[in-house]
Amino acid sequence: QYDWPQRTRALFDLIALGGFAFVVITAFRIWRSRQKDEG
Repeated sequence: QYDWPQRTRALFDLIALGGFAFVVITAFRIWRSRQKDEG
């Protein structure tokens, strides 16, 4: 099925990794700001 070139696969992995990191960092920042509000 996936007979992509190596570069395309690497680029897709990079985009997926970047999106995952963005979600984790955003969730962490929201959690930190909520912790500050409670304290």
